[in-house]
Amino acid sequence: MKKTSALLLLLCLFAVAKAQLSVSTNLSYNNSNYSYSEKGQAAFDRTLPQGFSLAFAPRLGYTFANHLTLGIDLGFGYSDIAHTDGFYNPNTMEWEQSELQQEVVLDANAGLFVRKRLFAWGSLSLHAEGVIGYGMGFGTHTLTQYAYNSWGFLDQVVTSHKVRTGRFALQLVPVFNYAFSRHFSMDAYLDFASLVFTSETRTLFGEKSELSDGSQVYSHTVTNDFDIGVRSLTTRLLTLGFSYTF
Repeated sequence: MKKTSALLLLLCLFAVAKAQLSVSTNLSYNNSNYSYSEKGQAAFDRTLPQGFSLAFAPRLGYTFANHLTLGIDLGFGYSDIAHTDGFYNPNTMEWEQSELQQEVVLDANAGLFVRKRLFAWGSLSLHAEGVIGYGMGFGTHTLTQYAYNSWGFLDQVVTSHKVRTGRFALQLVPVFNYAFSRHFSMDAYLDFASLVFTSETRTLFGEKSELSDGSQVYSHTVTNDFDIGVRSLTTRLLTLGFSYTF
């Protein structure tokens, strides 16, 4: 009964605030590949990734007095990234593949955001947005190693580990908003002028076998970063988003 009453109250509040409720989504796709040669021959670089990632991020916000917005962020993603290493074989005079590291991860995240309008020039306005969020990912890390046996045949040795990731983030970013109409608008996030703190954890579990169930921790890594603006190796200087206000 209490849950039903709370749900009805929430629906009533949304009905009263119908003109202030906004919904937006972002769907992104990234594909990474590279071409690397050494002394004129096609070679491998284990530091460069190959693969793709998909992400879907819906957002729900509520605006108070036309200048302050509170809301929630959700995100879902999938990535399949591989790194390849190799060596130069003087017998064949070619580069040969020695190992392939592939990681497939499914992740989800949630967060809260607050946006304050600072200035407005007609349909154009400048906002400051703060975001706090946490995400988790689950997947598999597979290592395939290639080597010639004593008979001259190429063998493959495959090991697989479960992967779990976590990411906590705080961000303050300026946003330009342009209202095409009362209901439809576009956001331009100035990523190059943002303040970002992230703390990431990565846990790699042991290989599953007859002697192990794969639940023991193989390695655990924690990294913390604080950035003023985007990193120099990042090309994401600007992010665009679209929203609809009911």
